[in-house]
Amino acid sequence: IRNLLVVFPGEYFNKIKKATQLRIENKLLHDFTHATFDPDKDQCGAYGALATWINIEYLENFNKEKWTNAAVKKFLANENGSREYVEDHFLNNIMYLNTEDINDNLKRLIKKLLLEKNTTVINYFQLFVLLEESHPWMEIFKKEIEEIIYKNALDLPF
Repeated sequence: IRNLLVVFPGEYFNKIKKATQLRIENKLLHDFTHATFDPDKDQCGAYGALATWINIEYLENFNKEKWTNAAVKKFLANENGSREYVEDHFLNNIMYLNTEDINDNLKRLIKKLLLEKNTTVINYFQLFVLLEESHPWMEIFKKEIEEIIYKNALDLPF
């Protein structure tokens, strides 16, 4: 499967047989949900390494709700390096995947992470959300953007 993810462009994933697509997605989701991660070594355990090869083109062809909910659940579990695993390898793509129609669980997580001043989420907002006036999240996270991101910009040390 890793070779497929590396060599075969994700944009063509929907051209293969549906049964094959589902088998591949389910194997990857199993690897993801059972992943363990050692943040000190930046290394996955028995599970998790295979799923790190998934890029946004593949995620766009997978079940968005299933993957988003699995990522949020894994992040919140915060065991065996799960938070670091999701943050390092999936959070940006999961947020991008939910640009137009954000999953409620992800929305709650992002609000929580903005309040915690999580740098991954703040950087994502600065690079993708704030640069696009019509970004769908501008209104959804208006309060958090004003309180956390704009306030942080005014607190610069220079």
